[in-house]
Amino acid sequence: MFMNRNSRSAGVRQQHREEILAAFAELLAAQGYGGTTMQQVADRLGCSVGYLYRHFPGKLGLARSLVDRELARFEQLEARVHDLGLPPLETYRRLLDELSRYLARRRPLVRVFTRESVLRRLPEAKRRYRRFRTRDRELFGAAVRRGDLPAVDCDLLGAVVDGVVDGLMTNLAARDEPDALLELADRVFGLVLDPLRRRAPRS
Repeated sequence: MFMNRNSRSAGVRQQHREEILAAFAELLAAQGYGGTTMQQVADRLGCSVGYLYRHFPGKLGLARSLVDRELARFEQLEARVHDLGLPPLETYRRLLDELSRYLARRRPLVRVFTRESVLRRLPEAKRRYRRFRTRDRELFGAAVRRGDLPAVDCDLLGAVVDGVVDGLMTNLAARDEPDALLELADRVFGLVLDPLRRRAPRS
């Protein structure tokens, strides 16, 4: 049941926002962005559409907040991995492992994000994706300098890996097996990075 809507405390307001986002995410997963309306979100929560507009400016505002929240949560996981101080390729593998576990818990949303271009084009998504991609290229560059990878164009390698990751995410999320996404790191390394490592000076 939706909480008491008369409370004005910041904590309760934030909890209401989270409940609205959770209902919106469920509808997105079930029927896509185009098939979801503010009225449906309100009906799911048992509140008025007007109440939703007190928290969000509209459906696009809901989408932006949802994308921003999910990517911010992964950034927290990313920061913890970097704090471990592992070698660059081990860091990248750990990041993929964390990403795959994170996505496996949100498989319906992964399907939405991979098929809904309107979500991928949001400024919040584009900004964070650029940062993730810059981080990947920095890790690949550090691996080259360590001799863990051969001398390669790290921008080109990053673009190849990006394409492989995106394709695998779409393919694995579409499977009926709940743990399919957990194969992400093994697939990326097996297809791209392990063959390169065998050509590295330190191999």
